Amino acid sequence: MNLLIQLLLSTHLIIGESPFFQSSDLSNQTLTLQTERYSIYDDQGQECGLLVYKDTSGLIYWYRRVQTPVCLTGECKLVDVGIYWDCTGDFFGIEIYGEHLTKTDHSVFTSEDYKRLVQILKNDWSLLREYELDGLVDNPQSDEIDGLSGATKTEIASETVENAVFSTYTIWHLVHLGEKEQLIDLTLRQLKNEKLAYETLIENENDKYRYFILSLLSQGKIAHTPQLDSLVLEGLRTKENTLVKKLSYQCLFKINLDRNAQLDLIPIYSNSSMVNKIKILSAFDSTIVVEPELQQVFLGDLNTNNEWLFNKLQHVLGK
Repeated sequence: MNLLIQLLLSTHLIIGESPFFQSSDLSNQTLTLQTERYSIYDDQGQECGLLVYKDTSGLIYWYRRVQTPVCLTGECKLVDVGIYWDCTGDFFGIEIYGEHLTKTDHSVFTSEDYKRLVQILKNDWSLLREYELDGLVDNPQSDEIDGLSGATKTEIASETVENAVFSTYTIWHLVHLGEKEQLIDLTLRQLKNEKLAYETLIENENDKYRYFILSLLSQGKIAHTPQLDSLVLEGLRTKENTLVKKLSYQCLFKINLDRNAQLDLIPIYSNSSMVNKIKILSAFDSTIVVEPELQQVFLGDLNTNNEWLFNKLQHVLGK
């Protein structure tokens, strides 16, 4: 499909239609369409148009509208869906246009079916990833995909909407295969170009977004800033989220260990486990100056019986 046509179709506000179904996360969120247009590539290498939305705080959401056939028993129907991802590339929500999704018995999706579909779409690592379309059912009655019928394979039945294995499979693959990495790259481009989007992500209190931006820092995809340095130190202090804390230790090597940062590290180091003390000391391998106040804390640990810690202390204090 021509990319311009895709973008026009994607902008459902232009053609004035309302979706038949909208997932709850979307209906509870106020999103504003931005003027920019983007694209990613699907698994066949075809360019796909994307729109960008922002919520009231400035967080980014990516949107793609897709019209694609879903083949049932002897019949293929065109489904029309809008897929939303948040700025981390995770599935956020879905809209259904034109008409409701249907099952193999031609009944339409119920509200419970849609809830079930959304839960399945939230799973990045569904077993659906491991299957081809023609391997979804047992004892197919035809070699043609659009003629398949039979019972859904037992091992994937729990990961599909009942009597809607082909619709579930098709939409899950639209959401998950290949898109996430491309969406993260687009988000990264936005963060580098828009100071507001960058600051909004750092200041968000949701640990998911903190983890995301710390991951970008640890991978060297973004440079440290005073705000990010503070975020790392805050992550070292957290007791609630062990994943954020672990990632913050990895990012400690990326930040500016100036005087203020070193003073902030004093209570963190003093209350840390032996393993984490070694991680903090390792971050000073390339730091020339260790502030006197922090030196005194390090000196207090020289009586340790741990050889690894003692060697690290000697190395840092030897500077």
